[in-house]
Amino acid sequence: MEMGAPKDTTRDDGSVTSWKRPLAAAAAGMVIGLIIAYGVWSFLRTGNPTYIHVDYDGLDAYYSTAFQPIQHRPYPAFDPELFSGDAPERRFGFDFARDVQHRWRLVAVGDIMAHDSLQISAFTRRNAPDETAGGYDWLLADAKPVISDADLAIGNLETVVSTRFPRQGFPTFNADPLYLKALANLGFDVMTTANNHILDFDAEGLRDTEANLTARGLAFTGTSGAPQRRLRIEVASREAAEPLSIGIISYTDYINGKGLHHIRHRDALAEVNYLCINKHWTFRTFVEWFAPSTCRTNEASFFEGIAAAIAALREDGADYVAVFLHRLRANQFFPSEQERRQAAELAKLGADAVITTGSHTIMPVERIYTRDGEVRAKPDGASREHLVIYSLGNFVSTQGGASAYGLVAQINIGRDRDGRFSHSVTPLFAKSDLTIEEFQRGTQSRKLEIYRLHMMDFDAFLAEIQRPGKT
Repeated sequence: MEMGAPKDTTRDDGSVTSWKRPLAAAAAGMVIGLIIAYGVWSFLRTGNPTYIHVDYDGLDAYYSTAFQPIQHRPYPAFDPELFSGDAPERRFGFDFARDVQHRWRLVAVGDIMAHDSLQISAFTRRNAPDETAGGYDWLLADAKPVISDADLAIGNLETVVSTRFPRQGFPTFNADPLYLKALANLGFDVMTTANNHILDFDAEGLRDTEANLTARGLAFTGTSGAPQRRLRIEVASREAAEPLSIGIISYTDYINGKGLHHIRHRDALAEVNYLCINKHWTFRTFVEWFAPSTCRTNEASFFEGIAAAIAALREDGADYVAVFLHRLRANQFFPSEQERRQAAELAKLGADAVITTGSHTIMPVERIYTRDGEVRAKPDGASREHLVIYSLGNFVSTQGGASAYGLVAQINIGRDRDGRFSHSVTPLFAKSDLTIEEFQRGTQSRKLEIYRLHMMDFDAFLAEIQRPGKT
């Protein structure tokens, strides 16, 4: 090497000399450390987003600012395959497969949401003629003929109802107890409470919700306030000589919250019929370490728990058992192979009906036949019929696209002369209609999104979603 020439910084193979390796390693370590730190922060974070206080013409509430846009994002359009073929209505309903002597009508609806604009919509109609529930009567009125005509009407209450916390919309829900009054006025009898939002305000919110349901004469199942977490109800019908004893149980496979939040509030977690299966390892590990026995963490124990609940309902005198499942698998239109297999297994365990919510979209309806504890491809003279609804979608919400619609299933439970059950399903549909209204306050005006539920039959529903340009 010549005197004064710069030192060669590369080897013959072009690699960086040893003094640069530690620097590169340190930089890589910093990047990895930042990624890990962000992951830990994201996992442990339990705080709510920023909320703004709304006081407009007497409206006194808190609503999310950071998360509100999710209600206006592009929601998926319906999968065209859902309505393909010569008779798409058969995916959502059918007649009895055998002659029946007695009939009971059950109406099941999906997720009863409490987005901020729903609560504001009700508030704007609080002084409407004949209004008794703070505007919620007006909001839901179109469903009253269907709900009130049922021998038993069931919905999934996907909100907390408490007066000790501020009114809130997405991502944590809390509604006025007058919402429950309106649901009772419609003719609802039962609410399922096992869903991912029931612990939005921890155990206190859950207990307040259960107390408010009881105060409004609404039975519920899915949380610890229900006796043995299950419900048996005697259902009378004009088309049956005697009442039918129906057992109802509900479960959720997800509850909102980060891992640390669930550890801190594991007592509340234990109050929900919670089937935490198929979750990522960190969640399952934390729950199993710090909150044992709060959920079932594999499919075998899931079926074991369901079988025990069905057997207990039979011992209580239930003739017919309906299992409600809340699954957090959003924006899907067909069941997965796992969901179909699990529905068949529940039928084999003795569930007469398996009804699912949580996807915020509607999915098909079908019948399953079993005999001697095994699924049969076709019915025969000794087989048992089971009803499966893979998702009811939303009953009322502010979600758009396909999520603006929900299946309102009119289920006729028939019994033949041999005591076997059969089902017919008439599909009706609920849509959360949106209009923009301008409200004046002195010299100032404000535009508000106003939602109202609208009912339609299958033909009207199909015509609407197939209109040119319809999303």
